[in-house]
Amino acid sequence: MHSHMLPFQRNLIAESSHEFLAIPSREAAMVGSDQDRIRYIESILLPFPAWSESLDAVQRAMTNATLVRLPGGVHIVAESGMGKTFYLNTLLHKFPGPIVGDRVSMPILAFDLRKIVEPVQLVEPLLNQVNYPYKQRNKRVEPWQIFCDVARSCNVRIVAFDNVQLVVSAGPLACQAFVNFVRNVHDEIGLPFLLLGDQTLERLLATNPSLANCVPSGYDFLPFGANAMGQSILKTFAEKLPGERIPEFHTQEFTRLIVKSTAGNFRRLKALGFSFDYRSRGDPKATTKAILGIAHSSAFGTSVRVPNPFVLKTA
Repeated sequence: MHSHMLPFQRNLIAESSHEFLAIPSREAAMVGSDQDRIRYIESILLPFPAWSESLDAVQRAMTNATLVRLPGGVHIVAESGMGKTFYLNTLLHKFPGPIVGDRVSMPILAFDLRKIVEPVQLVEPLLNQVNYPYKQRNKRVEPWQIFCDVARSCNVRIVAFDNVQLVVSAGPLACQAFVNFVRNVHDEIGLPFLLLGDQTLERLLATNPSLANCVPSGYDFLPFGANAMGQSILKTFAEKLPGERIPEFHTQEFTRLIVKSTAGNFRRLKALGFSFDYRSRGDPKATTKAILGIAHSSAFGTSVRVPNPFVLKTA
């Protein structure tokens, strides 16, 4: 068994397999612990057009990954809390790996650049993360070429980098190392990339056309607003909360107030949703607005910087 696998691939299965916590159902979350409800609420997928469109683009890129030099990569720009890491985890859950068989299959090879201490020396920590014996490598072969061999042997269909903005903050040498790596791998084996970062990623792409050419499909995860899309998001969110009643978050009044409370940020919305769910269990007869007022203070505090829009102002 595994006779076709390289030693580092066997190590990868033994030591580095991704294990995802089972997400409880809505019914289980209704009667489960606080942790169950938190995990369930954090897992709620919302009807966000850019999310669906970018998922389709990533899956197309993965399908076409064997076509050399096909410009099918994707980049996603979003501020903190708008779901970049959650998006990547959703992809990893949809396409898990490695799959044990005669060969390792890792459809998505994902890296969080927060874990790369020295971005200038990019390839070594990337190979270390997949347990490749980097110190024993053939030093006559370029590290990025070794990475290409690793990707091919593991049947990788896309390489994802989260928090790409950290490359920019690490300085020009790190930027150039990152650009060279992506371009070399893309040109050598046609492997698509998924880059996720904040607005700094846009500047990196604007100043490096060769990198931009590798990830031509771009999507912005913008905060939701007090409009029809915001109402649709809040209606879905309210319906999926694990409480006994479905709150009327999608009305014009509550949409406006919730947008003020959360700034249209998904992480803040889910924090507000958990606090609402918790508080409504303690006082099921209270009005939605009253519970939201308590939930906002509980989730975000009472600082002036984040005023509570659900509390009536007094003269």
